[in-house]
Amino acid sequence: MYSSNGWDSYAWGFNADFDEIKLVIHNPGVEEDAACGPLIDSVALKLLASPKRTRGKNQLVEKWKL
Repeated sequence: MYSSNGWDSYAWGFNADFDEIKLVIHNPGVEEDAACGPLIDSVALKLLASPKRTRGKNQLVEKWKL
């Protein structure tokens, strides 16, 4: 994702192997311009439902012959 507000925002998806996870963000404290603020401004996590698998063969692939 890209924002035209002057910063880049990123999104990552993953499937956790356990019920609890540990998220570690390493920020060495090195900034190009100290007046610009922190390298990481905010972090948010959201649990999303996994998409349901289709039944049988993938019809889209068969239709488009990919």
